[in-house]
Amino acid sequence: MSDKIINLDAHRPDSPLSHVTRSLPPGEPTEQIKAILDMDDPEGFFEQLDAQVFYQLIKSAGWDQTHDLIHYATPAQIQNFVDFDCWTRDRLIPEKMEKWLLAIVTEASDEKLKKVMREVDAEVISIYFKSFLHVEDLDDGRIPDHLEGNVSMSPDGAYALVYPENEDRAALMRALVERTYAVDRVLVWTLFEATRWELMSEMEEYAYKWRNSRLEEFGFVSREEAMEAYQYLDPAKFRDSLDKKPSLDAFIERALPKNIDLPVVVEDELDEEFFVYRVLNTIDDPRQIQSIIYQIGALTNRTMMADGIEPGEVESGREVARRTLGYLSLGLEFLSRAEMARAAETLASVPVKRIFQVGFSLPRKLQAQLASLEERPALTLIDGERYSLLNEDERALAESLDRPRPTFAWDWRSFEIFKSQDQLDAAAVRIGMLAFKQIWLFGIIEQTPRSLSETLDSELLANNETTTTFDVFFATWLARFILGDEPRIDPLDGAEIAQLIQKINQAPWDAEGGTAFFKPLLDQLSAKMPPSSNVLFTRWVVATLARLDDEFAGVTGVDNSALFQEVVLVHV
Repeated sequence: MSDKIINLDAHRPDSPLSHVTRSLPPGEPTEQIKAILDMDDPEGFFEQLDAQVFYQLIKSAGWDQTHDLIHYATPAQIQNFVDFDCWTRDRLIPEKMEKWLLAIVTEASDEKLKKVMREVDAEVISIYFKSFLHVEDLDDGRIPDHLEGNVSMSPDGAYALVYPENEDRAALMRALVERTYAVDRVLVWTLFEATRWELMSEMEEYAYKWRNSRLEEFGFVSREEAMEAYQYLDPAKFRDSLDKKPSLDAFIERALPKNIDLPVVVEDELDEEFFVYRVLNTIDDPRQIQSIIYQIGALTNRTMMADGIEPGEVESGREVARRTLGYLSLGLEFLSRAEMARAAETLASVPVKRIFQVGFSLPRKLQAQLASLEERPALTLIDGERYSLLNEDERALAESLDRPRPTFAWDWRSFEIFKSQDQLDAAAVRIGMLAFKQIWLFGIIEQTPRSLSETLDSELLANNETTTTFDVFFATWLARFILGDEPRIDPLDGAEIAQLIQKINQAPWDAEGGTAFFKPLLDQLSAKMPPSSNVLFTRWVVATLARLDDEFAGVTGVDNSALFQEVVLVHV
């Protein structure tokens, strides 16, 4: 579970991460390498080093600084380097193998070369050979006439070989063939025969199978299994069960490794921004802290795999790491009701994966509520546009929620990962407000999507259907009331808008005791809605008045009423 090892001095002494023992010496990658090479037995250190830690050290320090370290790696570590670096999902990319093979061919001893070529998956080496080398039998001891290009005989004169046209690749392949011939001729014959007769698809299938098996040792399960971390778990039911029986989700604690090497993206992001970090800082037992951090590392490996981040590219998954910590913090805050002592107990008794599932499931419930509004009866009047009736802040929230991994938007400018109960509560209130707006338009004033579309299709209407929202219809309805008319959503002409501006600037409701001016509307609403809706109605009235005041303040005349088409419905 490593990406790059952070200097321990980067964390305050009271950080929970100070309890974690890492594999590498402190310092930047180049400093770590120097410290290892200055040891009495650097080769023994590298041989014992976790392959993922070794790999991320190479990546962090840069290939120019580390290619001559490859000869220290064991065949198993080199196999892991290929597993991490040379695959894209279920496909081996032979070109990516070349830097590892070149380092072995140029730096390794004969004995090391033989061990690597023998112990790295035969399918992986065969795929590389088959991708860049054409092999045929000789024709009576001669190279067949039909072969063209970069052709030569094998070192023992038994095969005709066509090397690639790319000079660097051809040089690597020649060196690989010649050096391996010198140390293990039988292996090269086997590779030549595999190149001639084995099916690429079958070799890739077997290589992928063995790769997945090895990756599981590092916590990188298959993508299908990794997706289980995102299974829905009813948050309220799970919390109720936990309250009744805290040991409900007791789990077997696995033995911790000697060293815990978190990805650098997790170490970078795990700080006071997240509730889970603040709770960890209240725990006194170092071993318990180590266990939780180890679980967080394993969980992040799963979410990385589930979200398509390759095992060798975890440093590119900063967004995934933050989202993982965010859902985990949200779930922990919900289950503990934000009580620090209870949260610490929850971390100690409930698997981190379960807490994460709760955190992920909370915004999924809002996502489901939003989806239900699309069917009751609509959030749009435009085909192909899901949220035309929403204002820009509401649309930002809806689009943030409507993702495979829901996120949060305070408004159209501010997007965040979900990480706190405050965000969840704010989103729930706004979804509830949307539901009320929908009920008002389609229930209380009894409009239909068809009737509204017909209104907007009128040639006498200045409004653009893409910017005509619930708020525009409500502002029109409210404006009619302010003008002394029966509240309705009939468009306003220039004279009516001028009169409305005058009334807005005079603010007649100020003298009537604030929103008491609108009590007749509230009474009309109360006849059709439960009293609990009064708060939402009042909130919408206040917001609409503020919008009208903002748009009309200081306006003394109306030359073109169409300028106000995003505020109210207006005649051309």
